[in-house]
Amino acid sequence: MVYKGVCLFVVVIVLLTNHSSSQSYPFQNYKLPWEVRVDDLVKRLTLYELSEQMSKGGAGPAGGPSPGIDRLGISPYQWNTECLRGDAMAGNATSFPQALGLAASFSREIISSVAEAGAVEMRAKHNDYVSHGNYGDHTGLSCFAPVINIFRHPLWGRNQETYGEDPFLTGEISVGFVKGLQGNHPRYARATSTCKHFDAYGGPENIPTNRKEFDARVSDRDLYLTFLPAFKTCIQKGGTYAICCSYNRINGIPACSHKRFLTDILRTQWNFTGYVVSDWNALEYAITWHKYFNNTLDAAVVSINAGMNLELADIGGADRVYSRIVDAVNAGRVKESFLRELVKPLFYTRMRLGEFDPYNMNPYRKINMSVIQCPEHQKLAVKAAHKSIVLLKRPDQNRVPIDPENVKRIAVIGPMANNTGQLFGDYSPDADVHFVKTPLMGLSELGLPVNYAAVCLDGNACNNYSADDMKTALLGADKVIVCLGTGNQFETEGKDRTTMELPGKQLQLLKDLVYTYTNITIVLVLFNAGPVNMTWADGIPIITHIYEVFFPAQGIGEALKLVLTNKDGANPAGRLPFTWPSTEDQIPKMTDYSMKGRSYRYFSGTPLYPFGYGLSYSEFEYSQLKYNPTIKAGESLNVSVMIYNKGPYDGDEVVQLYIAWLDTKEEMPKIQLAGFDRVSIPVKKDGTGDTDRQFYTFIILVTTGCKSMADFPFRNTSLPWETRVNDLVNRLSMEEIMVQLSRGGSGPKASPAPAIKRLGIGPYSWDTECLRGDVAAGNATSFPQALGLAASFSTDVICNVAQATAVEVRAKFNDYVRHGKYGDHKGISCFSPVINIMRHPLWGRNQETYGEDPYLSGILAKNFVQCLQGSNPRYILASAGCKHFDVHGGPENIPVSRFSFDAKVSERDWRLTFQPAFKKCVQAGTASLMCSYNRINGVPACGNKRLLTDILRKEWGFKGYVISDQEAVENIMTYHHYTNNSIDTVALCINAGMNLELSTNEIKPVFFSMLDAIKAGKLSNQSIIDAIKPLFYTRMRLGEFDPPGDNPYNFLDLSFIQSPRHRNISLEAAMKSFVLLKNNGILPLSGKFNHIAVIGPMADNKEQLFGSYAPDLMPSFTTSPLQGLSKLSKFVNFTSGCQDNRCTNYSSTKIKEAVEGAEVIFVCLGTGQELESEDNDRSNMELPGQQLQLLQDAVKFAGKSPVILLLFNAGPLNISWADRCNQVVAILECFLPAQETGEALWRVLTGNSSVANPAARLPFTWPLSKDQIPSMTDYSMTGRTYRYFDGDPLYSFGYGLSYTTFHYNNAWLAPTIQAGDDLEVRVEISNTGKRDGDEVIQIYLKWLDTKEKMPNIQLVAFKRVTLKAGAVGNWSITIEPESMKVWSEDSGFIIEEVRCTISDSFFTHTSLRRQHDQLSEKSPVEIKF
Repeated sequence: MVYKGVCLFVVVIVLLTNHSSSQSYPFQNYKLPWEVRVDDLVKRLTLYELSEQMSKGGAGPAGGPSPGIDRLGISPYQWNTECLRGDAMAGNATSFPQALGLAASFSREIISSVAEAGAVEMRAKHNDYVSHGNYGDHTGLSCFAPVINIFRHPLWGRNQETYGEDPFLTGEISVGFVKGLQGNHPRYARATSTCKHFDAYGGPENIPTNRKEFDARVSDRDLYLTFLPAFKTCIQKGGTYAICCSYNRINGIPACSHKRFLTDILRTQWNFTGYVVSDWNALEYAITWHKYFNNTLDAAVVSINAGMNLELADIGGADRVYSRIVDAVNAGRVKESFLRELVKPLFYTRMRLGEFDPYNMNPYRKINMSVIQCPEHQKLAVKAAHKSIVLLKRPDQNRVPIDPENVKRIAVIGPMANNTGQLFGDYSPDADVHFVKTPLMGLSELGLPVNYAAVCLDGNACNNYSADDMKTALLGADKVIVCLGTGNQFETEGKDRTTMELPGKQLQLLKDLVYTYTNITIVLVLFNAGPVNMTWADGIPIITHIYEVFFPAQGIGEALKLVLTNKDGANPAGRLPFTWPSTEDQIPKMTDYSMKGRSYRYFSGTPLYPFGYGLSYSEFEYSQLKYNPTIKAGESLNVSVMIYNKGPYDGDEVVQLYIAWLDTKEEMPKIQLAGFDRVSIPVKKDGTGDTDRQFYTFIILVTTGCKSMADFPFRNTSLPWETRVNDLVNRLSMEEIMVQLSRGGSGPKASPAPAIKRLGIGPYSWDTECLRGDVAAGNATSFPQALGLAASFSTDVICNVAQATAVEVRAKFNDYVRHGKYGDHKGISCFSPVINIMRHPLWGRNQETYGEDPYLSGILAKNFVQCLQGSNPRYILASAGCKHFDVHGGPENIPVSRFSFDAKVSERDWRLTFQPAFKKCVQAGTASLMCSYNRINGVPACGNKRLLTDILRKEWGFKGYVISDQEAVENIMTYHHYTNNSIDTVALCINAGMNLELSTNEIKPVFFSMLDAIKAGKLSNQSIIDAIKPLFYTRMRLGEFDPPGDNPYNFLDLSFIQSPRHRNISLEAAMKSFVLLKNNGILPLSGKFNHIAVIGPMADNKEQLFGSYAPDLMPSFTTSPLQGLSKLSKFVNFTSGCQDNRCTNYSSTKIKEAVEGAEVIFVCLGTGQELESEDNDRSNMELPGQQLQLLQDAVKFAGKSPVILLLFNAGPLNISWADRCNQVVAILECFLPAQETGEALWRVLTGNSSVANPAARLPFTWPLSKDQIPSMTDYSMTGRTYRYFDGDPLYSFGYGLSYTTFHYNNAWLAPTIQAGDDLEVRVEISNTGKRDGDEVIQIYLKWLDTKEKMPNIQLVAFKRVTLKAGAVGNWSITIEPESMKVWSEDSGFIIEEVRCTISDSFFTHTSLRRQHDQLSEKSPVEIKF
C-alpha cells in the first residue's frame, strides 16, 4: 500500500507541474492547430537543442533519451522502443507470435488486435515510467515496428520479423498493424509506429558478408515492384509516423544518407510528412563499415540533407554523427531552417501522443499496469498462435490428429517440445514464465497419459541425442508429437543460416523414429521462420500431419492443444506467407538482389509448398466468380466469389485473389496477389442440411488488362473438377478422343496415350503394375505376394504396403517425367489390387488374390485402394484399378484357355461371392476397374452392359473408368467369336460402359474403328465424349494439369526406393504373413546350434520366392531362407536336392549327406511362380516332382533330429503326410514372401519380438485333396470355400497357430436389433501364454431361419490385435448391416426378420481340434423390423 501511495503522489506532482505551465507557450495550447503549435515549439529551440533532439534517438545511456528542455517545460523522451508483437525488452508483457507467423494468419483482424494489445501494454508501462521519472531504453511510445522488408531468401536470419515475401500482403498487414498500434482516437495516438528497414534490405546478416557493409544492387523495376510497395502502403494507407532507414547501401549509397529514397521517393512522390530514424549506429557504419564517409561531419551533412531526422546510436560524444550538427550549420553545409523542418515531425509525434496537452484530455494516459498479461491479452496470444498455424500435411481420413477417445497415450518429444527459451524468436516481450505454456504443457492437459523426452541432449542444436530417451518416451504411445525447429539460436538478427537442413541431428532423430517405430502415427510440429528441408518428411505416410507454427510465443501450448484436437472449433487456416523451396539451391544467392527466381511472383522451379499454401480440416468449394471483364485503366475492379464449406468441420478459409498480366509490354511478375481475406464459414446452419454459402467481394486496382494465369479453363485450379474436365474434353476432336481411348497401351508402340501438343497435354502411360511394389520398372522394394498379405488379416499391413508402393511408383514417375520418358510401367495408374475369389486350389493366379472370402477380400481391397491413392484431399498419389471384373477365377489353361472361357454363374453366386469385393473397392474410391478376359453367362466381360453399366454405374454409382485386360477386346472376336469385326466390337464395348482399350496392337487396335462405328450409327458422339471424361478426370486428380508446386506428391524422389522404412515394411509384412500350421513345441527356437541342415529346392532359390507381378529382384536387398537360417548355427549344411523346384531330377544321396549329424533340419519346399502363375494352372495338389520323397528322405536320414517344413507356394499342397508325421515337428506356410524372406524367417523361427510371433491365418480352405473341390470350370459355389464346404479340410479358412495362447471371455452382443442397424460385438481376450503376440479376432454369422439360400457361415468382421503376455484386452467390433443382408431372387439384397448366430472364430483341423480357447456360439440374434 505504501508503494501505491508513493506512485499516486508522484503522478499528482507531475500533473500539477504540467498544468501550472500549460498556457505559458502557444505550443502548449491544445486549442491551436497542430502545425501552429509545432512551429511555435521548434522556433524556440537553440541550435544546440536542435542538435541534441536529432542526435539522441537513443540506445543505451549514451545514446538516449532525447534530453528534456527544462526552460520550456519539455521532458525527456525515449525513442528507442521495440514492440514488434508486444512490448519487448521491458519486463513482463504479453508475448504474441512472431511477425512471420502473424502474417501466416492472413488476417488483418489478428494483426490489428495484436498491435493494439501490444500498444495498450506499452502505453501502460510508459505511463508508469513517466510517473517515476524513468526515460531509459524501451520506456517510450514510438515503436520500431513493423518490419516490412521482403522475405527474399530462406536463409536470411531476420525472415522471422517480416510479413513474408509478397509486397501486397506485407503492405496490407502493415496497415492493420499501424492502425491497431496507433489507435483510432481522432486526436491522440496510443503509440506510434516506425516501418522499417527502408529499403532493399533482406539479407545477408553475416553470410557471406556483413549487413553493415553490404551494397544491395537493385534495379528500379525490382525496387518499385517489390521493395518499395509495402512502405508506400504503410505510409499512405497506414499513416505511420516514422520510417527507419537500413544498414545497407542501395546501389552504392548508404540507405540513411540516400536523398533519392528519403526525399525524392518518401517525401516528394509519397508525400510522407513523418520522420526518418536511422537503424542503430547505421550512420556510424557508413564510416566504419561502408567506408563511404571519412568523418562524422561529412556523414552528418549528407544524411541531414538527404532527409534523415533522427539518429539512433549507442555512441556518445563526438563519435556520434549527429553530434556534428552545429558544426555542419556553422560551416554553411546545412541550413538551420532545414534543420528545424527535420525536427518538426519529432515534436509533432510527441504532441499527437498527448505529451503537451492536459492530462485528462488523453484517454490513453489513464491506462494502468493492470492490462499487462490481462486475461484478454493472454487469450489473444493463444488465438493469434492458433490462427497463425499452417497445416502442411494431413490425411483425408482422421484429419484431426488427436481424438482423446481413440488415443491411448501420446509421446511428446523433440528439442522444441518444452524449450521456453527458443519458442519466442527475436524482439519478443519478456513474458513471465508462469504465463508461458509449452507444447508439452498444453498437450499434458488433454486428459491422456503423456510421455516426454527432449531426446536431444544439447537443446535444439541436437548434435547429440539419446535413442534410449526416445525409446522410453515411446513406451505405450500410439501417437507421437515431434517438436523440431531452429529457434532464434540458429536464425536471428546478425545471424544467417548456412543451410535449410534441420539443425544437428534433428532429421536423423525423425528418420530413426519413422524407421524404428512403425506402429505409431507421427504429428510433426515445426518451430522455425525460414523454411527447413521437409522433402523427406512430407512423403512419409506415418507422418500423418505436419504443422508449421513459426515462433508462436507464450500461447503455443494452449493453441496446439486446441488445434490438434479441433477443440472449440480450432481448425487451422494459416497460409504460408512465403514460397517453401525443396532446397536452398532453388533460390539465387542471397547477395543477388535481382528478384528473378525469387518468391512465387518470379519463381521458376517446383517448391515443396507454394506461397499461400495451407490445409484445413475442412474443404471449401468456390463458385460463381464474378467480375467485370472490361474496365478502364485506373479503375477499380470488383471481384466476388461464392464459397461453400463442404465440411466436415466449421472453419476459416483464406480467400486469395491473384492477377496476371497477359499482354503488357513491360516485364511484370508472372502472377501477383491482389486481394485476400480470412473468413469463417460454418458447415451447416441447422439440421436440415441447409448450407452456408457466402459471397465475398474484393476491390483491386487494375492498371492493365488482367486475367487468370491459366491459358485454358481446364488448367484453372479454382474451378470445379467437372467444369475443368468438360472444358478439356470439349476442346478435343473426335480423332483425338479416339486415340486417347485406344492407347491404354502395352508395348513400345501401343503406349503411351499420345500428347496433344496444341493444348499442352503430355503423353500418359496407363499400363503400370503395382500389386505389391513397382513392377517391371527397375529397382523397387518388393513386398510379399498378395495372398500372403491377406493371411496377415491386417488392414495396417495392407495399407503400409500400398502406401510404400505408391510412393515408389510416384517417385519413379516424377523422375521419368523429368527425363521425358513415357512408356510401359512408367505411369501412376496401377492395375491393382486383384480381388478375384480363390475358388479352386489349382488356379494359377491364386497367389495374386486375397483369398476365398468376399468379405475379407473387400475389406483388404478397400484399405489397399485408399492407402495407394493417398490421403491428400485434392490429389491422388497413385490411382488404383481393381481387377479382374468379373467372375474370373480360373481356368488359365487347364482344361481350357481363359481367353475363351465362359463362366456360367447363377445370380445368387454372382451377387454373394463374386461381386461384393468389387463393390467395396468402388466404395473405397478406386479410380478404375479392369474388365476380365472371360465371358459371363455368354457375354464377354468387357462388352457386358449389365455388368459395366447396370450394376457398376447405376447400382453402385461408379464414376471412374473401365480398362480392358490386355487384348481382351480383340479376344471378343478372335477367341470368343462373339463379334466378327472391329466396328461391332468397339460399339459393343463403348455402349456397354468400357472406356479404355489395353492393347499390344501398335497398328490398329480395335478402338481405332470408333469413328467408323459412329458413321455406321452404332455409336454416338456423346458416348465417346462420356467415355473419355473419367480418364482426364483421373489425370487431373493425379495433378497433371495443376501447377507442379501445388501437388505435394510431385516432390517424391528416388531416395524413397528401397528406403530403410520400405524395407522394414517388407520385413514386417513377411513376418506377419507366415501361417504356423503345426508346432509340437519346438518353436520358437532358442539359442544357437552347432550344426543345422537347410535343404530343398526353395532354400536358396531367390527368383522363385517372389511370385508373379513382383518388382525386379535386387540381389543386394534379398535374403534367401538359407541366408537367414545360417544365423542359427556355426555350421550349416546345404543342398537343394533337386535341379530346380520342379524336382524331376532328385538326389537322395545329397540329402543324406546334408542331413546326417544336423541338430535341426529345415526343409524348404514349394512351387514358386514357375509352377503356378498367370496362364499356368497346376494339374494336381501334390508337391512338385519328388519333393515329397525329399521330405520323407530327410525324415529318414535325420535320426531323432527334428524336421521343420517351410512351404513356399500359393495354392494349397497335399502335405497330409507331413501333418501326420511326428518327426516333422513344425510346418510354416510362408507363401511367396519376396525380398525379406530369409530375415523374416530367422526372426519368426526364433520369436525375437511380438511381431515375430506368428498370428497369420489361412485366407482359404486347405483341402485334403483336390477331389474335395468341384472342377475349376464349374462356377457354382456349392462345395467351395468354407462358406459352402461340406467335407473335412486339412486346415480350415482362418486357421493358424501362435507361440502363445488366448482365451476369450465375457462376449456380449445385443439379442435384438432393428433391421438396418449395426450389430456391436464385445469380447474380452486374455493372453494366457508366456509370450507377447497378436491374435486375429474373427466374427462369423450364420443364418438360422432365412427362406433364402445363404452360405453355411460367413465372416462378417475381423481385427488383428496385440496383447502382451498375461494381459487382458477388451475390443468392440461392429458388424455392418450390409453383412447381414440376404439375397432374394425376387427382391435383390434385403434384410429379413430372421435369427442368426454369431461366433468368434471358425477353424478346424482334420480331427476337428480347436487350437485356442473359444467361446461357444451365443444365443441367436433376432433382426426385427
